[in-house]
Amino acid sequence: MSLKPIPRLPLIVLTTAAFLIPSSILVGEGKGVIPGTGNKFPADPAKKSPSCGMCHGAFANSRGVLSFKLTGSTSIQVGKKVRGGLAISSIVKGSKGGFNMQTDKGTWTAVGNTRVNSKGNMLTHNSSQTRSWAFDFTSKSTGLVQWWIVGNTVDGNGRFGGDSWTWYSHTPAFGLPGFPYRLFVNDTQVFPYGQGCKGDKGIIPLLGAANNATLGQTFKVEAYNLPPKSVALFMMGFSDTQWGTIKLPFNLGLIGMK
Repeated sequence: MSLKPIPRLPLIVLTTAAFLIPSSILVGEGKGVIPGTGNKFPADPAKKSPSCGMCHGAFANSRGVLSFKLTGSTSIQVGKKVRGGLAISSIVKGSKGGFNMQTDKGTWTAVGNTRVNSKGNMLTHNSSQTRSWAFDFTSKSTGLVQWWIVGNTVDGNGRFGGDSWTWYSHTPAFGLPGFPYRLFVNDTQVFPYGQGCKGDKGIIPLLGAANNATLGQTFKVEAYNLPPKSVALFMMGFSDTQWGTIKLPFNLGLIGMK
């Protein structure tokens, strides 16, 4: 009986594999993954775990609490495209990061460093070299709109040890999915005016009207982002510069309404 020599090919394959694995980790995604594609994210990444935790650590805020800053009007008009922005910050060193957003109404349009899915209802980063991104948003229907957001800040070393991620929330350290960022789409003849003031826990109340005012018909106004079990007071007028002898705007800081 003779023994055949063991081929050296498996040793070469194993060596190559051992080299490729860390290389793929170091490269990372670079661009955001559209939720539900590539089996890398659940269908609703901003509502379900693990979201960014599949690559950047198992637990939200485990390496520093993230802060989300969204810019742009929260009270917009139906059919009009508006520019918005998202910036994420944390104690994680560097300037790299990423995010995923989804909306229950309307569509996004990518701007520069963002990209969207085919339906336009999911938005993500096109580059992880920054922690701020721009986008356009529009809705063909009126009413309340809710966005769910998950984001991360990374140190860029290819390992999750220095990264941190979480879901958007008015209380950043909360670290749980399902808390929406809200905006309101008004009818064609309802024009937003002024800027809301921060209330309880830094939350800005949201005011809107889904239908135009019509003579002889009830005019419905909706308010959101109010503290639970609170009382809402609505006032109406015919001028945004004068109320009787009082010039507007008028600071009501003396009674807690700046």
